[in-house]
Amino acid sequence: LAIDEIIARSAIHAWKEYDSCTVVTMRLPNGYVLVESSGCIDPAEYDHDLGVETCMKALKRRVWQLEGYRGKQAFHDGQEAGRA
Repeated sequence: LAIDEIIARSAIHAWKEYDSCTVVTMRLPNGYVLVESSGCIDPAEYDHDLGVETCMKALKRRVWQLEGYRGKQAFHDGQEAGRA
């Protein structure tokens, strides 16, 4: 699956915590859960949408990392099978 498709098929929840922190959880289609947070110094400057955007960018990078690892492992396993 493409990264954007994985994210589209994931359950995502975002909420405000302690007046200045955004927390976003993403349950991937296979059930694995990722968590990111973003905060600001001054609660008066808190912007929930910006917090969600920041967290989603970080979560997308993490999905890329996980899929990269998975792809590399599959490649490695194929190489090992070819040597057997």
